[in-house]
Amino acid sequence: MNEIIKVKLDKDFKKNGFEYFFTLLGERFDYLNNLWIQELEKKFNKKFEPIFIINAERNQFFKMENYIIINERLGKLQKKLKNKKIIFQSEQEDLNKEFSNSKFIKLLINKLTLKQDRVFVLSWTTSSLFLDNPKMIPLGPNPIIATKYDNKIEHIKVFQKLKLPTNEVKIYQGLSKVEKIDKKLYPFFLSASFSSGGQESQIIKSIKTLKDFSPWFREINRNNKFFVAKLIKNVKLAPNSNAIVIGRNKTKILCISDQIMHGLKYMGNIYPSKVSKKNEKIINDATIKIGNYLSQKGFRGLFGCDFLIDGKDKCYITDLNPRRQGGYLCNVLMLQPKGINIIEIELKLALGEDTPSFISEDLSIDYAWAHSKVKPPHSNYKILPSLKAGEHTDPFLKVGAIFKMTFFPEKYLYVSGTAGYCIVSSDFRNEVEKRINKITKEIVSQCFIRDKTLPKNYFDQVEILNLLK
Repeated sequence: MNEIIKVKLDKDFKKNGFEYFFTLLGERFDYLNNLWIQELEKKFNKKFEPIFIINAERNQFFKMENYIIINERLGKLQKKLKNKKIIFQSEQEDLNKEFSNSKFIKLLINKLTLKQDRVFVLSWTTSSLFLDNPKMIPLGPNPIIATKYDNKIEHIKVFQKLKLPTNEVKIYQGLSKVEKIDKKLYPFFLSASFSSGGQESQIIKSIKTLKDFSPWFREINRNNKFFVAKLIKNVKLAPNSNAIVIGRNKTKILCISDQIMHGLKYMGNIYPSKVSKKNEKIINDATIKIGNYLSQKGFRGLFGCDFLIDGKDKCYITDLNPRRQGGYLCNVLMLQPKGINIIEIELKLALGEDTPSFISEDLSIDYAWAHSKVKPPHSNYKILPSLKAGEHTDPFLKVGAIFKMTFFPEKYLYVSGTAGYCIVSSDFRNEVEKRINKITKEIVSQCFIRDKTLPKNYFDQVEILNLLK
């Protein structure tokens, strides 16, 4: 039980009238838990109650009747530093693994299945979600298929098989092989097999850059395959497609937006995309090809693809995300007025039922929105009083409205993770781009302060690894 940090459960959960389900949706998507509860209750005509599986303490803005904090690395840090007030979030795939392997969770599931016929599991991604109890039902794509296609080496194989517009890429077995690359190939882009949001990818300018970066790879990646790609110069846009597979060779594009990137790190999305009509067609065609290919392997549910467009307006596909994406909440909310209930469709797919037809072929809207994670620029930041302004739905109900909030309790020390979130809308795309950048900076300055009692690099990547040994 080294992974379990804290547990709070209803004392009568084994015999009360609720049907419990697990939700691993992160803080950014918390509002969607309410929509999932509504959809489950409508479908089965009974009361559902979530058990939140989280990897850090949350502040007072979150419904927390039942929750379990799972994060083995956080537990190690707390023990080493003798400080329980630390925010150190794990990657979603790592949370899925710890949840799947936890003896405590398995015992809890056995108790739940004595009173209910099934236990649903809702997670942002089903990759690395290994459910060995036949009564557990993932509310998302088949975990085995999602895990296979979460591997970036597999992405390259799919892109090449489907003859999609890709960059020059070479695959290497292990870091030791990457270290022997001809110096003429520097600089290059390096990525581990399993990486999301740019967390384990980097532009490598020299062997020193590579050696400085390599200690931070997770265990799943260290001895796995890596890919090296030629740098795409003068990148002007990073579009993202969001789509859903509802049947064999039935893929529907939901939204194309532009990613907000800080270096290689994904922060959010801006809608609508600024892509040209030519590249919009390339993105649509590539996404549908991939969706239909996945459908033939048994994949059903949400997925998306990342692209880069250079200064010559050439479009490259760079990533396949076999899961819900960062814009999940915004996509759900923007499509509701179009008569598209994404949650209902996802539930029907999870249950193996026929899905309703899309009412409208044109899913575009006549206003702009943007959403973004909020992160302090470095670790070693103390969290100031919590902030929440507006509701998640406000920017979609009233154009021009803002939603913003922070996630963690006051006086905690931020080490890693997403610390807050904001959404804005406007009649004009350029306006939301300016506002989202301004608001995220304001939240950081208002809600976080650097702890000057600690050295500036106290929680850099290598130092954290040393603490976790």
